[in-house]
Amino acid sequence: MANSYPYGYGSEKVTQEQLNAKKTYRLLHPEVRRRFQALIEHLAAKGVPLGVGTGWRVQPQNKKGFAKPGNSYHEAFPAGTENANAMAIDTVPSSSWNQMELVLDDFGLRSFRNVNNEPWHIQPIEIPGSRRYATSPPPLKTWKLPGNPPPAQNVPPSGPTTVAPSLPKPTLRKGDSGLGVRQLIDVLKFWKWYPAANINDGNDGKFGTRTEVGVKAMQSSLGVSHDGIYGPQTAKALGVFVTAAKKGA
Repeated sequence: MANSYPYGYGSEKVTQEQLNAKKTYRLLHPEVRRRFQALIEHLAAKGVPLGVGTGWRVQPQNKKGFAKPGNSYHEAFPAGTENANAMAIDTVPSSSWNQMELVLDDFGLRSFRNVNNEPWHIQPIEIPGSRRYATSPPPLKTWKLPGNPPPAQNVPPSGPTTVAPSLPKPTLRKGDSGLGVRQLIDVLKFWKWYPAANINDGNDGKFGTRTEVGVKAMQSSLGVSHDGIYGPQTAKALGVFVTAAKKGA
């Protein structure tokens, strides 16, 4: 299966769109998801499969080996909610953990191999090891990922940006072109909804098949009907998502 990743502890293979639709992945902090997405794409290109066993979860009560509810980065902030700001991922499969470990620093991530002997557990490199019942997420910067362009001021307007781009106004659909479509493509690339194979292509401001695929991936991630049209419902959901991301950043 092309562009697929291991998912779940049985490590079934899922497409990017299917992965985006999984709540445990969709409810990760956008910056954590951006870093992890870049990581799994990097490793996949080297023939190393890596995916998500668990990202966001409801923390179990009184279960051996699990932190108490309210004290895990797998939970949203505040705990007990379904906000898109969880910060921990348990990765699969075990055969890829050693290769993953070698490059984690480049993607702004760290494992717990030397903390709780949990090589599968990763989280942002700059946050405290323990959550300690925090009710709001610690700040995260936009990590400079390998292969990404330099900061936005040095990037041509048609290229991707390391600063969250402006949100376009609806409605945009296949066949459209212009500034709104250019903004839409920038948004899709920034949040890693654009097809991975084309993520570094230029931005011609034309709503073609690749943009339609990206819009469908975005819609699946946002939990709205994925018809490939950037309409009012999608625009509203995107606005809510970005606002939550900024509060959590």
